[in-house]
Amino acid sequence: MLLDICLTNSAIFIAPDTRLLPAATATEVLDVVEGFWHWLHDTLPTLTTSWNAFPDLTRLACTGQSAGGYLAVQSALLFPGLSQIKLVASMGGSLNTDTPYCRIPRPRVILGRRPPPPGKVGSIVRKYVRTIKPQTVRTGGNVVEM
Repeated sequence: MLLDICLTNSAIFIAPDTRLLPAATATEVLDVVEGFWHWLHDTLPTLTTSWNAFPDLTRLACTGQSAGGYLAVQSALLFPGLSQIKLVASMGGSLNTDTPYCRIPRPRVILGRRPPPPGKVGSIVRKYVRTIKPQTVRTGGNVVEM
C-alpha cells in the first residue's frame, strides 16, 4: 500500500536504519533519528540531482510500525522544525512509555520462548557474532535459530 502511494504520487520512499535497544540507549537512538533528518535536508537534495529527481521536502509523511511507529511520532514531536513532517502514521507504536506494561519488568514470551536472563544475553550475542563469516549476507532462516 505504501509503495502504491509512492508510485501514484511520484514520491520517494526512504527507510532509515537505526540503532536498537538495548545495545544503544533511547537517547542514542533519538540522536540517530535527528541525524537522519539533517541528512534528509542537507544531503539528499544533492544526491537526487544526479537522478534527475527533485524531492519536495515540504511534503513529508513519516510512517513506522512498533518501535518505528514510536520513532515516527518522536520525529514529529521532537524535531518539528527540522523534520517538517506533514503526516505521521504510527502502526502499533507506543505513545506512552510510562505505562506499567512498559515499566514493570516481567518474564515475557517472544516467538514462543522466554528470553534468556539479562546476564546471559551478551554471551549469546557474542557467540552468534563469532559464527558470522565475513562477507556473508543472510536473507532467510528461522529467526529463533539465528
